[in-house]
Amino acid sequence: MSWVESERQLYGMVVADPSRYEQVILAVRAMADEMHEVASTAQLAAMWPSAPDLFVSVMARLGLPAQTLPREHVMRAAFALRERELREQILRQVRRGCIDAARQGGDAWAVLDEAGTLEAGLVDPYRCTEMYVASGLAVISQVQPDVERGVSLFVLSVVRLDPLSGELLDATPGIEDWTGHACCEDYLVHRRTLRERIASMLVSDAKGST
Repeated sequence: MSWVESERQLYGMVVADPSRYEQVILAVRAMADEMHEVASTAQLAAMWPSAPDLFVSVMARLGLPAQTLPREHVMRAAFALRERELREQILRQVRRGCIDAARQGGDAWAVLDEAGTLEAGLVDPYRCTEMYVASGLAVISQVQPDVERGVSLFVLSVVRLDPLSGELLDATPGIEDWTGHACCEDYLVHRRTLRERIASMLVSDAKGST
């Protein structure tokens, strides 16, 4: 969290100075690239004591003025960036594993991620991504706060993912754009309807192509 907070502060400090901002972006990206062989958050944390030496060597290689850059913030921002990349790699691997398991098991749908519970409301917000394996169309469910009324809102949308990797291809394929329900029962009915619609769309497409 300290890495992330320093990253936020860093970009706020230099955003008004285009040349310095460019230097900071180059420095952070270059430091993160130097850690490309780090394969886990634990390894990344173990590298932190050597961050000053890494900073000096990377700045020298880039020809950047190390003495004028906010060293501590740049180091922490670089480690935050690399940590995000590691998390994204893990998420991609998990998604591919879920898709492969669904295909091998003959399942029409693959749950790519799921967290929280519907009953918990905003205490433990629910989120779920369900992808129709044959087409890549996915139903995203989320519990979000209704700021005006101060209650939970059950939100649904449909995106198009790569059927093999689960990577996002189209955030707005024109099927369902962020529809919210105040009632959980209405949300469940709508989600079931969306799943049925997506499955029938594939059947219709297949018939039309024969």
